[in-house]
Formats: sequence, structure tokens, C-alpha cells
Amino acid sequence: MNYSNIGTGFISPRHIEAIYYTKGKIIDIVNTAHGQNTWKKAVKNPKTDCIVILTPNDLHFKMALAAIKNKKIVLCEKPLCIDSKKAEILAKYKNIFVVFHVLLLQNNLFLLHCNHYILGILSYFPY
Repeated sequence: MNYSNIGTGFISPRHIEAIYYTKGKIIDIVNTAHGQNTWKKAVKNPKTDCIVILTPNDLHFKMALAAIKNKKIVLCEKPLCIDSKKAEILAKYKNIFVVFHVLLLQNNLFLLHCNHYILGILSYFPY
């Protein structure tokens, strides 16, 4: 699968590592140093299968919506949106996934209840 990453903040190296671990190929990494709107080219790139959104939270919605309208799979660093109405719009699409860090939530009671599933995820990414 070919990935284009939007954003190069502190979490970016973890996503790059996970993409390579799963045998993915990163074909583009853009940030504002390349221009304010370079992300728009990334979501339209026909060689890109998946857009990884690693930008400030207030940008997630418009980037995710543009990517999904260009028939891309979307992996968005949490939160997907900062507005519930916008989240409802994106919830209608099936190829949008929110990434959160299970290790940071390992003592969450709900997640402990689902520990067999969580442990499967953790064994897949040996951090």
C-alpha cells in the first residue's frame, strides 16, 4: 500500500515506523515547509492509497474529507474532529480510521475489559 503523510510533528516517526513495519511504502511526506496547500496535492495523488493525517487537530476535518472524496483510505491521528457535527459527516464514510495510542491507555477499564483484542494489537507493533 502506498502512503502519503501530511504533517511531520513529534508523532510522525511512530507512524513511519508502523508503515514500514507493515511493508507499506511512503511516497510523500508534506508539511507547511512545503507550502500551506501541498496537502491538497497529496490527497489527489493517484499513486496514493492511504492518507495519514498528523497535523494540528483543527485541520483534520478538511483534510480527511478531501482525502475521502478522492477515494483514499484515511488514517487520522486522534481526534478525528474537534466539532461533533463535523464528526457526524465523516462517520458516514467507511474508509476513515482514527489512530490512538493504546499504550497510553493501558490502564483504562474499558480497554482492560477488551485486553485480548488490545494484546493482539500490541503484539503486532513491537514498540
